[in-house]
Amino acid sequence: MAGMTLPLVQAGLLASVIVLGAMAALVVRLPLPAGMALAALFGLLHGHVHGEEMLGAVALSTAAGFLAATALLHGVGLALAMPVAQRMAPWARRAMQVAGGATAVAGVLLAVVG
Repeated sequence: MAGMTLPLVQAGLLASVIVLGAMAALVVRLPLPAGMALAALFGLLHGHVHGEEMLGAVALSTAAGFLAATALLHGVGLALAMPVAQRMAPWARRAMQVAGGATAVAGVLLAVVG
């Protein structure tokens, strides 16, 4: 929104979908600093795109909507996942891996087709 551009934003967004999906599928556990850096990089790219989307909109209300939706999604996700994760059945773990793999495949297809 400040007129700054980031190089390769679209490629980075596709990479985030592919990498995070593959990590979920393969149950990759990164060290905390590496996970934080990856989340920050992908968050920067996604935030940049959303900032560009707001240029033609009423920025304050759009930003408030993004913030509220993000907080709600994270809160609901944590509330549902925390109790389940501690007593998760093997089939549920496998389902998460399959969903991660499907996400990674979808990212690859978007990269090839789009």
